[in-house]
Amino acid sequence: MFESPDLYMDDLLGILAIEKIRYDHTGFIAGESLYGDDFPVVCYDALGNVADSISADVDDCDTYIQKFCFPGMEEFYRLCREYGRRNRVSFQNNPYVREAANFVNQEMNGIDSYCIDWRLFTPKKATKKKWPCLAVFTSIEFYQPVQLVESLYNIRTYYMQALEKLKKELQSSQMKTLYLTEVSQAAERKAA
Repeated sequence: MFESPDLYMDDLLGILAIEKIRYDHTGFIAGESLYGDDFPVVCYDALGNVADSISADVDDCDTYIQKFCFPGMEEFYRLCREYGRRNRVSFQNNPYVREAANFVNQEMNGIDSYCIDWRLFTPKKATKKKWPCLAVFTSIEFYQPVQLVESLYNIRTYYMQALEKLKKELQSSQMKTLYLTEVSQAAERKAA
């Protein structure tokens, strides 16, 4: 006689959490309805908007594989190579590359599930087949989508901020180099 809608509080709170995470990092709200059955849709929609380039596949062991190339990620690693050339630092020992790898590992280790694995690919040279990305492997038992969305959006924001920091570092070192060459040229003229 009295029928009430089936409201699953976990799913409703998950939708709200994902919408807040998305808004905090991008300023965008999808505006999905608060209906428990929409939780997977909201989750996959948020994952679809976290990166510029996303590819997904399922392997023979029912593992869902997603590769994320975040905004600014390719340019960040290109500038890391430039920083390494200028400062004579190998790619593996580059402080920006190490800091990014540590941040990604910290964020992905924060997901409370044994059904997830990841790998950060940072090739020394980007080509059509090799490009920087974060590969995320989840099994069918994985059910921490809010933590996954939060970690990926944190990584997305990190790459955008690290890119700006690296650009400023390279510009300041270029200005120092220009200043020093001008000073040395003036000293040579004065000596001559």
